[in-house]
Amino acid sequence: MQIWVYIALVSGFLGFYTLFIDINIFIKILAIYGFLNCFLSSCPLISFKDYPILIGCIYLYWLLTKLKHWEIIFKLILTLVIFNLFFVIIQLLNKDSLLNWGLSKNLVEGTLRNPMQLKSLIIVALAFIIAYKKPKFIKNKWFIVLLIIGSISYLFFHKVFHYFPLIRLGAWKEAFRIYLLHPLFGWGMGSFKFIFPALSEGYFKGEGLWLQAHNDWLQILFEMGVFGFLITLAFVGNLVIRLRKYFYILVGLVMIVFDMMVHFPLHMISTVLIIIAFLAYCNKEVLDVR
Repeated sequence: MQIWVYIALVSGFLGFYTLFIDINIFIKILAIYGFLNCFLSSCPLISFKDYPILIGCIYLYWLLTKLKHWEIIFKLILTLVIFNLFFVIIQLLNKDSLLNWGLSKNLVEGTLRNPMQLKSLIIVALAFIIAYKKPKFIKNKWFIVLLIIGSISYLFFHKVFHYFPLIRLGAWKEAFRIYLLHPLFGWGMGSFKFIFPALSEGYFKGEGLWLQAHNDWLQILFEMGVFGFLITLAFVGNLVIRLRKYFYILVGLVMIVFDMMVHFPLHMISTVLIIIAFLAYCNKEVLDVR
C-alpha cells in the first residue's frame, strides 16, 4: 500500500478526532466533511493528497488557540512583511543577486514574482497587525476619508474597472457554470487547477493557465460544493456575530474576507498561515468559540 494511503487514513482519523478536542463546532464539521468530500471527489487522488493539508491547518489553529504569548507571532508576521518589502526594493534596483541575479524579471516563483500575491500578503498581514495592535488612528474620520480616496485612486490607476469585467468576471462566470455540474459536493478538494482548465471554454488564453479562481469563496464552492461553502459561511458568520463588539478585529476580518473575494490567500502558504494565526487570535484573546 502506498504511503499516501496511510497519510490519508491517518488524516481522516485526525479529522474525526476533532470531535473530542476543544475547537469550533463548524471546524469539526468541516474536518469530517472534508474527508467525505474526498470519496465523492471527481479527482479523488488529488483530494486525498490535499486533505492532510486541511487537517494540518486545523490542528495548527487548535495549537495556536493554546498560545498564551502572542508577541512572538506579531513579530514574526511583521518581519515577514519587512523581509518581502526588502526584496521588493532590492529587485526594483536590479540588485537582487540571490533570487534573480539582478535581472529585471524574476526567476523565482512565489510571492515576490507576483505583485498580486505580494499585495495579498500585505493585506492579510496588516489585518492581523491591526487586530493585534489596535491602532487608534484607524477610527479617525480623516484617515477613513484618505483610505477611501486612496482605494478609489488605486482602482482607477490599475484599470480595475476595465480589467475585472473583461477577465475576472468572465472567469468567475465560467467557473460557476462548471460548478453547477456538481452543485452539492463540488468537484473535490484541490480539483480546480485540473478541472477548470480542462472544461473552460477557451477564454483567458491571454491570461495564461488559471490554476486558481482568484476568488477563494468561489473556489470553495467549486471544490467543496454547497455543503462545504455553507459550513465555511456558517463559521465566518458565527465569527462576525461574536466579533461585533471588537472593532479592530472586525476590521481585520473584513480585510481578509475582501482579499479572499479577489485573490486566493487560502492557497498561498504565507497568507494561509497568517489567516490561521488571525483566527486563533480571535478565539484566544476575544472569543469563547467552543
